[in-house]
Amino acid sequence: MLLIVIAADLNRLPPLIRDVYRFPGGDKVGHFVLMGLLSLFVNAAALTTFPRQGAKRTVLITSLSLAFLVGLEELSQGFIQSRTLSLTDLLSSYAGIALCACLAYFWKS
Repeated sequence: MLLIVIAADLNRLPPLIRDVYRFPGGDKVGHFVLMGLLSLFVNAAALTTFPRQGAKRTVLITSLSLAFLVGLEELSQGFIQSRTLSLTDLLSSYAGIALCACLAYFWKS
């Protein structure tokens, strides 16, 4: 994920990812899918790593932490000339995080 962010900041996304952004709404779909997958994997790992903390608590803390970091990353785009700060991108990312956090919770608990 970090490599995708860096490549986007440098305006050097690979062709496959760049093609997703070419169709209308593709950017939002990309945010939803990428952040959703990140949420699914991070939450699944957290649930496995901290089984005695309680699944709801683990997913909540993990997802809020991820949402905070994603929010900071989106905010940073306002300071990078080749990027665009977008509330709809952020909301798409948050939707992916939330949906896949729920999937991880039901999958692991």
